Amino acid sequence: MNSLSHTHTFVLVHLRAKIKETADLAQKVSNDNMEAQKRSSFSKEATATQKDSVTVASTQVVSTELVFTQHCNHHGTLFGGQVLEWMSSVATISASRLRKGFCVLKSIDDVHFVESALQGERVVI
Repeated sequence: MNSLSHTHTFVLVHLRAKIKETADLAQKVSNDNMEAQKRSSFSKEATATQKDSVTVASTQVVSTELVFTQHCNHHGTLFGGQVLEWMSSVATISASRLRKGFCVLKSIDDVHFVESALQGERVVI
């Protein structure tokens, strides 16, 4: 049996994670970059802005976690809070790469768990 057949990917539908300062800062940086480029596309500021830009690919984080006994409830399925903790870590790492600095998770709204994971399985976040 293929070891990947035990891998469960949690699909977090309608997940809206609000990371403190990151969304506002990213929007402000984006707006500032657009304004700087409009004013002077050949200036040193615009060149520096392009060098400091962050690609979407550089903020991508994938984490594979093994479900141990301490992660499970009495039914032998993974605690939802554990998934949220792992997701929070991955989101914070991604946001920190975007911001190029420290970020804090502010809140999470409207999470739906589509499938459960059992002890011994791998979860890809």
